[in-house]
Amino acid sequence: KYAAAVKIAEIWLIIPVIISSSIFPAIISAHKQSIELYRYRVFSTVKYMSFFAIPFALVVALSSNYIVYLLYGEQFKGAGFYLSLYIWTGLPYVVLFVLSQIIVIENIAKWGLYITIFTVIVNVSLNYILIPLYGVVGAISATLTVAYLSQFITLGILYKKTDIFHNKSNI
Repeated sequence: KYAAAVKIAEIWLIIPVIISSSIFPAIISAHKQSIELYRYRVFSTVKYMSFFAIPFALVVALSSNYIVYLLYGEQFKGAGFYLSLYIWTGLPYVVLFVLSQIIVIENIAKWGLYITIFTVIVNVSLNYILIPLYGVVGAISATLTVAYLSQFITLGILYKKTDIFHNKSNI
């Protein structure tokens, strides 16, 4: 049932990937033109993708039992609950798609590697601890925790290593 919920929850992430990929050249171009335009395009992309992702996750969470029933039938009845929780793990990735593009543009890819390694280690560790205690909900909690932690660490590194968050015209 958990696997069914994960498949449904992760399939929608193709939309932010497509959007991020299509906007990437415009962000690169803006980076070459000015920090203000670069900042505007990055923040606009994050804002509009979030405007899509948050209501989408809410609708899926609220109608998760119906969605699972429609796709898998009565035998996967319990997967709706898991889907209603797991759908929220995708929200940080909407932002992380854009942030990972900034990491590439800013030529700090090694930090992206460090974040990925850290994420894997923490995810495996949390799953090792939480699954025996809470089962599937523990696995979802581990994934949710790591997704948001990864986003915050990435934001922190970008804040320290780039000018994307620093408005120098007001200094």
